[in-house]
Amino acid sequence: MRPKVISFDLDNTLCQYDQSPASILDSAFEEVGVDPIFDVEAYVNRFDEIASEAPDMATLRRRAFSQLAKEAGHDPTIGEAIAAAYTSRRGPGSVSWRSGMEAVFDQFSSAHQIVIVTNGLPDTQQQKLSALGIFDRIQCAIYCDGSIPRKPAPEPFLAALDTVDAAPEQAVHIGDSLEHDVLGANRAELTSVWFPDPSWTHFHDSATEIEADHQVASAAELQARPWE
Repeated sequence: MRPKVISFDLDNTLCQYDQSPASILDSAFEEVGVDPIFDVEAYVNRFDEIASEAPDMATLRRRAFSQLAKEAGHDPTIGEAIAAAYTSRRGPGSVSWRSGMEAVFDQFSSAHQIVIVTNGLPDTQQQKLSALGIFDRIQCAIYCDGSIPRKPAPEPFLAALDTVDAAPEQAVHIGDSLEHDVLGANRAELTSVWFPDPSWTHFHDSATEIEADHQVASAAELQARPWE
């Protein structure tokens, strides 16, 4: 199979933050002057639950942290203060390529149409694409903006393919999450490639019955095009 379209997830697939979420959260707790009252996994899970309800990342994080603080027995305003401290350290432009993925992107973009399908919000994801220098090198990006369901629904994948006039059998989707990327691509009938990020897999992917068409452990394996 020689695909017309290569679809990428963004976070932890193409790029990674320069600082880990756990270290930033620890710094935020320290700045506010409270002991840790929730962990990164709780934040990630809450993010997934309410992402489609918020207009931007700052609002989403403020809502998530205030809810988590309240559930831990604290005033919600403590959560809002933690969110502000976290956001001040978490600039969406503070990302770098995941190891080897710049070469993968360059190789694939020379021969395929490239689309991005991400559950992130437009305000942050567009800045990440700009920080990577690829905002103007992709054919389209589908974000979590409330207009269509989030991955693993098939709709965001199909919306991306509609934009570039391609059929599912002409596309490969590469992502780090079984639960979001692989399951969503499978439902949309794209060829799915699981490229797990060991530093994040433990936050997701409890549904081990999900099977990708292909699994790779490195950017070099992606460059070998396992679907061909």
